[in-house]
Amino acid sequence: MCDSTIISHNNQDINNNSGKNDNEVKSNITTIEREEMENILSSPLSSSSSVEPTTTKGTRKMPHILSHTLLPNNNNNSNNTITLGDRLIGGCIITFIFACLFIGPMIPLVLIWLFIFGYYQVVITSAIVVVSSMFLLSNDHSPMFCRLLLQCSGYFLKGVTLHIERNAISTAVQANKNEDQNGTGSMWCMHPHGTSIGYGFILNGAMRFRTNHESKYVHPDSLHFGMSQERLRNAHGVQAPILFKLPLIRNLMMLSGCSTPATKENLYALFQKNCDFGMLPGGMDEVALYKKGHERIYIQNRKGFIKYALQYGYQLIPCYTFGESDLYNSFNSIDHGFIGRCNQSMQLYTLKHFGFVIPLFWGPYAKYGLPWLPRNNIPINTVVGNTLQLPKIIHPTDDDIIKYHKLYMRHITDLFNSYKTQFGYGDRQLEIL
Repeated sequence: MCDSTIISHNNQDINNNSGKNDNEVKSNITTIEREEMENILSSPLSSSSSVEPTTTKGTRKMPHILSHTLLPNNNNNSNNTITLGDRLIGGCIITFIFACLFIGPMIPLVLIWLFIFGYYQVVITSAIVVVSSMFLLSNDHSPMFCRLLLQCSGYFLKGVTLHIERNAISTAVQANKNEDQNGTGSMWCMHPHGTSIGYGFILNGAMRFRTNHESKYVHPDSLHFGMSQERLRNAHGVQAPILFKLPLIRNLMMLSGCSTPATKENLYALFQKNCDFGMLPGGMDEVALYKKGHERIYIQNRKGFIKYALQYGYQLIPCYTFGESDLYNSFNSIDHGFIGRCNQSMQLYTLKHFGFVIPLFWGPYAKYGLPWLPRNNIPINTVVGNTLQLPKIIHPTDDDIIKYHKLYMRHITDLFNSYKTQFGYGDRQLEIL
């Protein structure tokens, strides 16, 4: 559902080979003790928690990581457990999202079919209604709509949790203090996309801040490091431009208030305003390459976002969602199977020549006619890593882009390796494609 296709526009002119020494690139990813994280994972769901390191006497304890689990509004039991009602509401909201994704693209096709068979009046009337709903009616940001969408977290029995490294916040704020009054914006680079709507991107991204009740949807300590309320509530995200041309999907995006078409012009506008925004650098390529049980990110040939960030001296914040790669089955999951290979080849072909993919996936409830519902026994854990502050280079060279692209890949790899064991994926390796 969400991707940033614009980042591939500047990739072809960048040489992938570099003779520079990588030893100068160092990672400052903060790690936490395994036992400390297990305390979070084994305890009942709570809206907020923090992991604190051992400190000497007289030294103030500062959390390494701040964690916040989404809880449905109707969850009033003392143990904060997910009820059957929470699951039903969450499943209905997920169904609503997929209905928009399916029906929206079908509307133009149906109108074309009706036109061919001579139903001109029906086509004209329907087209007026569709265009009016897309462009003429009010599609302003609705905080209530954001809060409603976040209720789909109740579907996941083991919770949807946002973990923010303390250094990611303190470093970002310090960078702002060193800049002019407009501050320095940040780009939250979220991985992986997954094969469908990107649950980590939606539930643990900008939408939490666009509810206008960020103290309820984000760990309260993460709001006390100098971030202004205005800045938090202007968090944004970028998605594929084609999504904004489709009925229903456009309305869904606009009501969320944190969706912008990923065009070059729109990206430059966000940079010039020093906006904090999220993106999925892997884009639709990660959708096409999805394979259940494999942690895959498509970033080897994605350097455009590095170029833009360098031009504006932006902060890159690597984020990784554990659990995203286990929610659905797909034909790519058939190891060495003919169908799997054909499916992946077809997806990559349509992406290359037509700019989109039609993902073929199914969840455990496909046998009941509900293939879009994911596995609900998989916890969704998104970790926000340490900030990577880029220098401002108005005209970056290929060598500059390659250098910081390697640095970013080092950061996202270290972030994955630092937390994979704590979240139950110790036997997996990050596949950078």
